[in-house]
Amino acid sequence: MGDKHQTLAAIKWFSAAGTAIGLVLAIYSFFVSGITQEYFLSIGIGVMVGFMFIFGTLIFLPLIEEFTGKSKPEMTGMIKNRL
Repeated sequence: MGDKHQTLAAIKWFSAAGTAIGLVLAIYSFFVSGITQEYFLSIGIGVMVGFMFIFGTLIFLPLIEEFTGKSKPEMTGMIKNRL
């Protein structure tokens, strides 16, 4: 159970950092001049939406796994020895 909480916390921080980077790029686009303004705005919004999508996907995957009752299979043999 603790492993699942660590994974969800990592997903939360990863998504928050990516969304913050996208927000900074979007805000910075208002201060640049010339043709790069539209590029920075679209890149910033794209980064924010991308990390929000990653957040939503990675949050719901463990929930779906929990509802279906499936868990990760046990590792045996060479794979377990390598990890």
